[in-house]
Amino acid sequence: MKYIENKEAVSPVVGVMLMLVVTLIIAGVVSAFGGGLVSTTSSTPQASISSSLTLGDSLKLQHNGGESIVGSAIDIKTKVVSGMYADMNSDVVLKNSTLFRTNSTVVSDTFQTGDVIRIPWNDAFEAYLPGSLKKGDMVTVTVYDKNSGKQISSQTVTVN
Repeated sequence: MKYIENKEAVSPVVGVMLMLVVTLIIAGVVSAFGGGLVSTTSSTPQASISSSLTLGDSLKLQHNGGESIVGSAIDIKTKVVSGMYADMNSDVVLKNSTLFRTNSTVVSDTFQTGDVIRIPWNDAFEAYLPGSLKKGDMVTVTVYDKNSGKQISSQTVTVN
């Protein structure tokens, strides 16, 4: 009796096993990204921020608690929701703003619990005509995180 040796049988089995392993690795990576295990964007700071407006004086933001925020990483927008100029939007200019910390002015780039940022009226509402806002008008003040592009806080306040 004559025996036939087949030495090629091992090669296809190894090839199939390698393909299965590679497929499982790719499936794991796709699953990790899809399930949110691997984050591709920075997280948005979680903070409680309140706003107040004094006609002709300033827009004030107070950090009431939560994570510290890098000052250069925030955008602030105002939107008039009542009055003659309803639905007008404005980007707030932060270059002339002042950070107050525990009753003293501090040169710092971190907005943390207890801090107040005072923004001059003209910088907060530069897109509006002078005298366009009046006491009693409602304005929404929204703070955004530049890094993630997401909203940190939004509050509708009455002009005092």
